[in-house]
Amino acid sequence: MKIIQSGRMLKIYDDSMTVGDFIPAKTYVIRYDNQNGFYLQSVDDMGVSEKMYGSHIKKAEKVMRSFEAFERSLGVILSGDKGIGKSMFARHLSEQAIAALMPVVRVDRYYPGIASYIDDIKQECMVFFDEFDKVFAKHDDFDPQ
Repeated sequence: MKIIQSGRMLKIYDDSMTVGDFIPAKTYVIRYDNQNGFYLQSVDDMGVSEKMYGSHIKKAEKVMRSFEAFERSLGVILSGDKGIGKSMFARHLSEQAIAALMPVVRVDRYYPGIASYIDDIKQECMVFFDEFDKVFAKHDDFDPQ
């Protein structure tokens, strides 16, 4: 039996419960339900299975070097015509993040309050907004803070 106390509330879990100070370097999606609130759900990593052409590898390395050099958040927007390799680049970049021991958090659904939840993650990680314009544009109450 494991007991977790948060404020005045205690929750009892079975022995499969583990507690840590950092999110392990894997891929996750953000989920929400009324009973548990926000949580990260582990999913398969987004690895690249096909051969990469062009400058994707060099660009991903540049992003990772820039991230290490900055003392603030780094954002990368992938845009362009369909078929130019945006998804492949994002998958390769996620592999690089995991290799650097950073978790990858894929945001593929909108939930009210999701921006605050993401802001509560206090470790270096890659937050990947999948199809941002399709997922978030239709929500009038989305407030990125």
